[in-house]
Parts: sequence; C-alpha cells; structure tokens
Amino acid sequence: MFQQALAMRKAYILNPWNQFDLFIIVLAVVDIIINDFAASLEVQMFRIIRVSKMFRLTRALRLIKIIIPKLITLVEHQIHKQLSLGYDIGNGFVTGEEDISKIIDHISDDQTVSKKLKGILEMNRQLAVKEIGLLQRNYPEIAISVKTRQASRAVLNSERETIGSLMLMGLLDEVESKKLKKMIEIRMKKLTKFPPTIPAPTAESLLQNLPWLHSDVAQIEFIKKVAKLMIFDFGDIIMRENDKPQGIHLIVSGVVKMTGSSPGYGGREQKEKSHVIDYQSRGTIIGELNCLTQQPLEFTVTCESATQTCFIGINSLFEAFDVFYEDPSLEYKMWLSLAIRIATTVFMENINYQGWTHHKMCLYLSNAYLMDVEVNEKVLLYDGSIQDVVVIYGSCSDVQDQRSFQAPALISKTTYQWSAPPWTLIEQ
Repeated sequence: MFQQALAMRKAYILNPWNQFDLFIIVLAVVDIIINDFAASLEVQMFRIIRVSKMFRLTRALRLIKIIIPKLITLVEHQIHKQLSLGYDIGNGFVTGEEDISKIIDHISDDQTVSKKLKGILEMNRQLAVKEIGLLQRNYPEIAISVKTRQASRAVLNSERETIGSLMLMGLLDEVESKKLKKMIEIRMKKLTKFPPTIPAPTAESLLQNLPWLHSDVAQIEFIKKVAKLMIFDFGDIIMRENDKPQGIHLIVSGVVKMTGSSPGYGGREQKEKSHVIDYQSRGTIIGELNCLTQQPLEFTVTCESATQTCFIGINSLFEAFDVFYEDPSLEYKMWLSLAIRIATTVFMENINYQGWTHHKMCLYLSNAYLMDVEVNEKVLLYDGSIQDVVVIYGSCSDVQDQRSFQAPALISKTTYQWSAPPWTLIEQ
C-alpha cells in the first residue's frame, strides 16, 4: 500500500476507495490506542472503552470494496437482459409492421384507407428502426447477442420442420423423430441461458464477412488494402442524392438516415418512384447497386449519430473486378448477393410465399443463379428444371402476349418465352 501511495502520490489520495481504506485504518489505530491505555483508566471510564469497541465493527466495511463491484456486475447483467428483451421485442414489432403492410391491400378495397394505414405503419416502423439503431449504436454487444440467438432459433425451428417432413415421407420412423425433436428441444432451452452480450466485431471482421467475398482469402486481402476507415459526426452527409457513385460504404458503427426516392432497377418504363425514409446501422452496405450500374444516387445518407464506415472507392472496386475475373467472378458474386436480397423482398410480397420464414426463404434461394441476357435475346423459361424466375435489373416482355415485367418482378409461370432483361435470378 505504501509503495503504491509513493508511486501514485496525489492521485492515490484522490481515489475514493483509498480514502475509504485510510478512514478504516485511522479508526483501527484509535481502537488500539484506547485498548493499550485501558488498564490505567479508572472504572468510570469502562463505558467509554465499551463504546470504543464499536470501532472494530468498522473493519467489516472493508468487505464493501469486494461486494460493490460484484453488485455492479450483477446490476449490469440485469440491465443487459432487459435491453436484450427490448431489442428483441423491437425487432418483432418492425417485422410485424412490415408483414401487415404487405397485406393491407388484401384487407381493404378502399385505396384512401389503405394508403392512410400504410402511412401509419411506415411511420411506426421508422420510429422503431431508429430506436433499435440507436440501441445498437450504444450497446452493439446486445444487438449481436439477440441476432445470434434469433438465427440459432430459426435454424432449430427449420430442423424441426424438416424432421416433420421426413416423417411424413416415411424416411423417419416415430421413435427416431421423437429422439431428434427431443435433442432440438434441449438446444432450444439452452438458448434461454444465452449470454445477453457478445463482443462487437471489428471493421476488419465485418469486411471478411461480406457475402460477396465468401471467405476468399485473396479477395479479402485485396479489399482490406484498398478500404479506408472513415469517421463522420452527427449531421454529416455521407452520400447526396443525384450525385455520381463514389464507392461503397460499410457501416461499422452508428446510425444513418436515408432519404430519397425508391431505388431504380433500369428498364424501358421506369416504375413510379415513392419518397422513402429509412434508418440503417452496423453491417449495412450502402451504394452497391449504384456502383454496379454506375447510375446516380437516388438517396441522401445523413448521420444520425457519430458514425464510422469502411469505404471502398469505385475505382478500387472496378480494379478488383479486373483482378478477380475467374468464374465465379467477384462482380458476379456481388450481383448474386444483391439479387438474393432483392428477390427475398419480391417473394415475401407475393401471397404464395408470405407464410415463409426468412430462414426458409434463404434455403430456397441457396441454389439460385444469375443469368445475363442481352437486349432482344429470347430465352425459354420453366422447362421443368426451373421453379421461379425474378427480374433483378432491367425489363423484359412475354413473347406471346407482350406483357411487360419491370424489375424487380416475379415472372409468371405461364410465361413460356421472354426477351431483354439484363440481369435475372433463376431458382432451380
């Protein structure tokens, strides 16, 4: 203690815990002095001596130094559990608002009522997304824990459904299915004890897990060399509407607000664009489509908090396309990753797929591939090996009845032959 005091000098005395220790030492010294002179004191002083023994109880206060940090840890754990629950509920609320918004047109025939309801749902969704983003900024370890738990639960539910399907097909008997379901239930129960926090990934880790890099060491190293870590303050504009794309931003931390029109997907006849306001946070990639198509930006990105992004310039991106041209090329993988995200939204809006979970949809699209079709080129569809076709970018028309499909769109299964979509996602 004395060596530490000499080393730290004034800083040692200013520490509250060290002041507390000094207070206990002083009381102990007073107690010792009174005990040493007790023999020479007269009988009437016994009461004072008895009171002085109360000083010894203050030695137990030393335990506070050990107990308080443990209490703080316990309280923080409970706070993280409550925040984790709130984040989970918030995600469920956002998902519910999005699902209800998709079926509003099927519930109400009045367009005025439908538009008003959609406006209310969208406003509630935006507020919830913003709060979730701010929570993720302040407590990224909680958001990662919740997402990991949700992903684990989705996988286990998918396994349970698969067991049921295999049992109906006669590939599993009742005894085997019960054992497997019991194992899944055990793992489900373990998720209730899942830690409320998981350390947040670094910018390097987020880069390595980009879907279009797909754990390719050479491509990851190249992107890491050309990527730059950029820091923005609250209110800074990262991208501006109608500007030419300068590159891709991967959000490392913080919350951004995206305002502008809905993204354009090429085509002869552009769809009517609507004004869009959205919030994005850690892990979101901004500017992919515009860099691939070299079209002006349709949105303005403004920081809602202090934000860090990993920036990959468009020239560096095209250089990577030239270097990694072997099949599957880096450009193809980026298009495929973007196409799967777009197709997931298209499928979820179709009434035939609205009962599907996100995990089931990802499994369904795992065998999908992209096809680049030249202008005026005719392509045969649904020959028995193809289940669904989605136009990702551009437009096409049915050769027989001249129906036009503007991206993004799910091609009707009655279509036999089409022509002219630049990029198409095909599900086998």
